[in-house]
Amino acid sequence: MAKPHILFVIEKWAGRNPIYGISNNEHNLVGSLESTGLATHECFYYDEYYYLHQKQGDEALLSLCSERKPDLIFLNWFPWPVDGFNLKLSTIYRLRANLQLPIVAIWWDSVWPQVMNMAECLSSIISFNIVVDSRTAFLHMTKNPEKYLPLWPPQDTRIYCDCSNQRDIDISFVGNRESYPDRVLGLETIRKSGIPIFESGGRGKGMLSVKEYASIFMRSKITLNFSKSWGQYAEQRERGGFRKLKNLALYQCKGRVFEATLCGAMLLEQENPEISSWFEPMVDYVPFNEKDCVEKIKYYLLHDNERLKIAKSGWRKATENYSSTKFWAEIFSRVNLNPKEDNIHISENSLSLAQSRHFYSFLDLAWLHLKKGDISNIEMSLRYFKHAIHQTPQNLVLLKKLVFQVLKPEHLDKFILFMKRLNKISCFHVIFSILKKSRKIQQGQGKDLKFLE
Repeated sequence: MAKPHILFVIEKWAGRNPIYGISNNEHNLVGSLESTGLATHECFYYDEYYYLHQKQGDEALLSLCSERKPDLIFLNWFPWPVDGFNLKLSTIYRLRANLQLPIVAIWWDSVWPQVMNMAECLSSIISFNIVVDSRTAFLHMTKNPEKYLPLWPPQDTRIYCDCSNQRDIDISFVGNRESYPDRVLGLETIRKSGIPIFESGGRGKGMLSVKEYASIFMRSKITLNFSKSWGQYAEQRERGGFRKLKNLALYQCKGRVFEATLCGAMLLEQENPEISSWFEPMVDYVPFNEKDCVEKIKYYLLHDNERLKIAKSGWRKATENYSSTKFWAEIFSRVNLNPKEDNIHISENSLSLAQSRHFYSFLDLAWLHLKKGDISNIEMSLRYFKHAIHQTPQNLVLLKKLVFQVLKPEHLDKFILFMKRLNKISCFHVIFSILKKSRKIQQGQGKDLKFLE
């Protein structure tokens, strides 16, 4: 019996930028599937296509799928406003409705409402969403839980494995520290205690390759993981249709949990409610808090037998329960690849629903960045506006209304300055046809907008 053929529709480079190196998709998704031998595959890199052809890859993808007829499209949809890279919702709809192809999408940060808004956009036009950082967060942000499959971050076990003969690093932390105050504080506390800790910045520009990254776990007796994800999101709607900014730190099960345990290191994990649904505390890993972190590091470095027992249990749980083979088998079973999914019926209303959800999600994100007020966030807000129009042009009237209501006088100078830098982009002409009516422009700054006329 022939193996199913999977088409990965993903970005090739981290951050869609070649200078940051190959994306984690290559080992998390492509590599993990290769390691199982369960299916054949090929990749359509939408960022690479744009760099090579200076246009979006929607039509090229449709042609490829029409010719190759894959058994499953595995989508890592990057919905943020990176000009030219994003596939249109209408393209995803055509793949599903016209070509009758099963489609699944993966989400790495489902604890965040912004991300779940994007997942909900797709839920009406794809087979289902896969979430890999929480088994429960999505339940609070969807009315259609049957459209979600909670799994774990898949790993290529040819890279992440307990295959080191020597553990010469007592304790390590591998990951970013910028924008993670708990990591900065925790690592500083450990250093001040006199415990030498091996630190590396993880993967990205000027950082480690995936094999170098994995080798640190293989060499570590203990590896440290912080489970909070930090950022801002927009709270529930207030009167007037606006959202209120809120700073938040949300717990999630990081991919580092599975990377470390697969490599045989003892995992010292920040106390959180997520990891305990995958691993058993004090059996498969050791939880810590701000008060006992240093004490536990010292204890397990002195008690090798206890440390090795926990590390072995964590490794066994990861290899037996959270293997790549089980990850892909779960997906294939849900899609029912053999036989193929038949008679897929997706109405045009499903596409309209997806576009509407997408549009309002981007309006919320645009508002969030405008609220911050600095030039970099105004730039990001403009990109969200542009992306909302690009995906859903029929909602332009609503966009005008939002900009007119949200843009405050103290933002206007920066907004105009950035508009000059952007040069002429048609959708922004429309936005400024509304802004010209504002009191501040009428009182003398209208001359600054002549470049738009």
